[in-house]
Amino acid sequence: MKPQNIKERRSTFLKFLLLFVLTMSLLIGAFYFDYKVPVKENIELRKSLRRMKQDQEFQQDFSQDMVALDRQIESLNTDTITGIRKMQVEQDIEQLLHKMLDEIPEQDSIFNASMYNNIVKVFFDNNDARKQLQQLKSDFGEGNELMDELTRNRELINDLKSQLLIERMKNR
Repeated sequence: MKPQNIKERRSTFLKFLLLFVLTMSLLIGAFYFDYKVPVKENIELRKSLRRMKQDQEFQQDFSQDMVALDRQIESLNTDTITGIRKMQVEQDIEQLLHKMLDEIPEQDSIFNASMYNNIVKVFFDNNDARKQLQQLKSDFGEGNELMDELTRNRELINDLKSQLLIERMKNR
């Protein structure tokens, strides 16, 4: 009692099995990509978000350091700070500038690393220019003192010349 269409049945069963496996593999593949691709994308998005948060924290810290630096520089521009306190504030400014420069992340980890380097460089240049200006003011003050002393000495020489002339006239 064997069926007469064994070859046709086998051929049809194999075609069905092939289409079933192909259809199931497509469905499994679709579910796999539907699940795995968003997971990898989420991982990348989390990394990007973490990097952006770090950049934002750095920008906030950098901004606070700039405000503190500006306050210290402004305090030096007033005449109320002198002597040792002035030297201490100048050292604090130098330390803060170096701290800001050291805290700038590498070029890869932050978008505008060169901008931050340029900002710190401008603060360094500003600090150097301020010191040169103070030195020039000091030198100018010393120059004025020397001019006053020279004027007093000239007046003294003129007085001595007139006294000498008076003495010469008396001795004749």
